[in-house]
Formats: sequence, C-alpha cells, structure tokens
Amino acid sequence: MENADKKNEYWSFSARCLLNRFLAERRGKPFLIEEARAYATRKRLPEPPSLRSWGGVVLKAAKDGLIRKVGTKETMNPLAHNAIANLWVKI
Repeated sequence: MENADKKNEYWSFSARCLLNRFLAERRGKPFLIEEARAYATRKRLPEPPSLRSWGGVVLKAAKDGLIRKVGTKETMNPLAHNAIANLWVKI
C-alpha cells in the first residue's frame, strides 16, 4: 500500500472507501477480491503499481472486523490459470 500511496497519495484510503461501497452493494454475498478490484476500476480508482497493494487493504479490512474469510474459490481471471483465492464475506 505504501508504494501505491507514493504514486497516488490517497490510493489506499480510496481503495478502502470503494471496498466499503462494494460490500454495501454485495449485501452479504461471498466475493473474491478480484471482484472488488474490478469494481474499484469501474469507479475510476487508479491502478496501483502492483495489484498486490490490494493485499494490505484486504488484511486491514479483515483485521478491523469488516470482512472475514469463508473459504476459497478458483479465480475468474483466465491469466491466473485457475488459481485458488480466498473467498470473503462482509461481517
């Protein structure tokens, strides 16, 4: 997140706000972070230097009790070659 914030001063704050909006629209449905990233991109959040910047946003949201892991699921991104990712839900 620090690297993303260096490139775009309030990137992590904006990402967290958009994650909150995404969660409100999901209404408790489980999701992959790639879905939240796609939502943020549609809302015009600039891409961070590395998509791994989202990891910090997710960990902070989990630590703050906003989301929790409920399992795993294959990613939807064909470039990820059916990788397994965490499935999350709003608490």
